[in-house]
Amino acid sequence: MALLDFLGRRWVLRILWELREETLGFRVLQGRCDNLSPTILSRRLNEMRFMAIVRQGENNQYALTPAGKKLFRIILPLHSWAEDWAASTTSVSAHRLHTKPPVSAKGVLFNRNKADPEVLLLRNGRQEWELPGGWMEGNETPEACLAREFKEETGLQVAIGPCVGRGVLTIPPPHVPYALEVWIWAYGCYLQHTTLSALQNITISGEHRGWSWIPVAKIREMVDVPELYKVYILAWSKRSCR
Repeated sequence: MALLDFLGRRWVLRILWELREETLGFRVLQGRCDNLSPTILSRRLNEMRFMAIVRQGENNQYALTPAGKKLFRIILPLHSWAEDWAASTTSVSAHRLHTKPPVSAKGVLFNRNKADPEVLLLRNGRQEWELPGGWMEGNETPEACLAREFKEETGLQVAIGPCVGRGVLTIPPPHVPYALEVWIWAYGCYLQHTTLSALQNITISGEHRGWSWIPVAKIREMVDVPELYKVYILAWSKRSCR
């Protein structure tokens, strides 16, 4: 671990790279390292000498020791990996610039059988509470998608009401390989042909960890509900109470 911490110091790997095939004097090495400050270069070389990775020969010439050469051979594959990674990252970035964010339809459903209205939220793999819903398939309309997703994710049959908002939700790594932007189209929903017992026995799909009817009054203070969803919940609460 101490060696990994040392290799993580700035300029250590660069010096190792520049000395991989030849012996270099201090000034030449400084130029190879983008005219690095002589103070910093001298400090790193002294550290590398102490670690027995670099040796100093005659005329202030620096070279890798046998241990330094062995270390370089071990980490050399990282160079190829880094080039492949950089190429793939550039490709992904270019793809994202020319690709519209995917669209997910989400529904805001209230249980008004209690004095304080409650909203149905599902627990996802990111340990967040989210609105029921999902990706539109083929030529599905958002309304058709949402009715299908509600049935699949909760077992509830709902009628789809008006759109209460559209916005972009960003899903950060490590949940996805890179930050993913998703268009969220949210709709107010109404229960259909559902008994009180069914509301307390939600049948969730395998993609969620849990479910809960959460009082709308508590939504603002919850840190594990994305802000975008809070906006939609409060918007539908205001409109549906008119």
